[in-house]
Formats: sequence, structure tokens, C-alpha cells
Amino acid sequence: MSSLQQVVAAEKVNGAAKPMLLKAENITLKRTRIEREVIPLGDTQVEVELAEVDLSDLKFDPTNPRVAFRLSTSGKPATQDELENLLWQDSEVRALKNSIGIYGGLIEAIIVANDGTVLEGNCRLASVKKLNDEAKRQDPRWQKVKARILAPGIDRPKVEVLLGELHFAGKNQWSPFEQAAHLYAMSQRGESERQLAGRYRQSQSYISAKLRAYALMRDKFVPLATNTKLDNPDRYWSWFEEFYKTCKPSKAGSEKPTRVYDGPALEEKFSEWVVNKKLPKAEQVRKLVTILENPAAMKVFEKSGIDRAMEAVAEDDPTINSKLWKQLQTTADMLTHMELPQLEALRNHDPAKTRIFEELASAVDRIRREIARA
Repeated sequence: MSSLQQVVAAEKVNGAAKPMLLKAENITLKRTRIEREVIPLGDTQVEVELAEVDLSDLKFDPTNPRVAFRLSTSGKPATQDELENLLWQDSEVRALKNSIGIYGGLIEAIIVANDGTVLEGNCRLASVKKLNDEAKRQDPRWQKVKARILAPGIDRPKVEVLLGELHFAGKNQWSPFEQAAHLYAMSQRGESERQLAGRYRQSQSYISAKLRAYALMRDKFVPLATNTKLDNPDRYWSWFEEFYKTCKPSKAGSEKPTRVYDGPALEEKFSEWVVNKKLPKAEQVRKLVTILENPAAMKVFEKSGIDRAMEAVAEDDPTINSKLWKQLQTTADMLTHMELPQLEALRNHDPAKTRIFEELASAVDRIRREIARA
């Protein structure tokens, strides 16, 4: 029996096996105990001890999604001060600190390993540390932190599952980038896309796109960003998420012949375009779909950027940059395929529909006369 005192009941409860209980035993972290709680986790129940822990006994987790990606660019371990500074660079953390200051403490307890490592709540820890510094370590509100302490010995895969449940469906949801980082870590531990989709109640295509986007950032974009001294590459997550959502690059061996770039070549090019600021805004990624099908526009894009490229596309398709021409094209298509009941309404001189059609015909005739006059 491990230090967790794993208890597996052989008896049945309402026809189902009783969940495994991981008890909160042998905790050595210094704390002021409040109570014990049980967190349900599928076929496992994790018992935690709710307590107050001295701020000085807590430490940041270098595997936290908000910092792990940035640390991967340096290639060396970070100190606790460096981890705090990385978290503090995030505007959301600064806003959280202000909120905690207004409430006078944490509403939601952090989750801590027995050695004091904060597994969930690193942003809250950074906020409380900043509040404690600002109070010159004189305010008792910022000297202790409410925490749920896990028993020693609980393995990392169960910790990851617990964090995923809390941050995918719980009230403290991770940002899309943090969710992707977690999914990638789970996949590296052997979970398939199908298993991840079932665990987090998402489609398999959603999981696949997240994993591909994170892998591309990690393997291609980060090295390029590091070489060009591009700060905080994780801030470009929305570019890569949009890329897999709208451009949907083919997998190797199934590239589309109609595209200038596709498959791995497109993924590598995209990383270069983001680094070189060819796409200053994430929403501009949606326009790439059209450019990829237009060799002339692609040449303009690689030389002069997205706006000039869209001008080149508009020379062949004015609906791209004009609401008017897009609406006119839509109207023309609808008239071309007008259904029989609507034609019959005009033949039978339906007053309201005939009026609208005559106004349209009159407007077209007026424009024709203006064109002829020119």
C-alpha cells in the first residue's frame, strides 16, 4: 500500500464498482488544517486537505502552461523569481491581483503538492506575492494562502487529469493556449486524440487541431522567434489556432494541388510569415485561404504583406473587399436560381413581390444608362 492509502472496494454499489479513494495521508507540508474534502475524478476520488499555508512555503510550478512554453525558448531552468516575473508579464495576472486585493483574499483555494509546489493557482500565487510585497509584508491577509493539499505520492498523470477537469469544464477555465499545452502534455504521455476528445467532451477534430497548432508553435515557430528575438511567442497562439481552423493545412502526402503551399511546406511557411509580421493581426489569417489559391496574390503577399495581396485578389474577385459587390453577386446568384413558386408569384402579379422586382429592374436600367452615358 502506498502513502496514499489507496482503498479499492471490491463490493458493488448500485451495481457499479465503488470508486478508488486516494486518501490524504502522510502530508508533511506545514499548514493550519481546516477540513478534508474529496474531489471526484471518474473512477478515482482524490481526498485533499483544505488548509492555510504560509506564503513562504509555496513555490511556482515550472510546468505551468503559462510559463513552460516561454521557458522552452531559453533551454535552462528558471529560478522562482524568474517564474514569478514571467507570470507577472501577463495582463490577466495583473487584473487578477487587483481583484484579489478588492476581495481581501482568495475565493478559490489553490491546489498544492506536498512539497509546496502549486499545481493549480500559480497566477493567484503571483498575485498574492505581489500584494504582500506592496504591503511590505505587514498585512496578515497576504501571509497565508488557502490551499487544497494533495497527499505525497500521487502520480503526475492523475494530477494532469485533475487539472484538466478543473480547467476545461470548471469555473477556472484555462485560456485556449493553456488548454492546448495541457492537451499536448497529455498526448505526450500516451493519450490518443480519441481518448482526449472523450475525456474533455470535445470533437476529435477539435483536439487534433489544438495538438497540431501547439506542435507547430513548439517545433517550428519558437526556434524562429528565438533567432529573431521575438518576445513571448506564446502570445501568437491565436494566429496558429486560426490557421488550423480556417486554412486547415493538409497532412503530408495529401496536399491540395490547387494551393501554392500546403501540408508541411505551408506549416513551415506560416511560421515564417508570423515571425516576419506578414500577418500583423490574428484575424488576417482567415484571408490566407483565398491567397493560397492565387499564385499572383501569393507573390504579392510574400513581398508586400496581406493588404497588398488582398488588393491583387480583388482584381479578379471584387467581392473580396467590397460589401456592395458581394451583395450584388449574391443577388445575381439568387435570381439565376429563383425557384418556380417565386416566378409564379411574379407571373400572377403579386403586388408586394412585383414592386420589389420592378424597383430592382429599374435600378439596373438606371445604372446601364449611366454606363452608356460615360
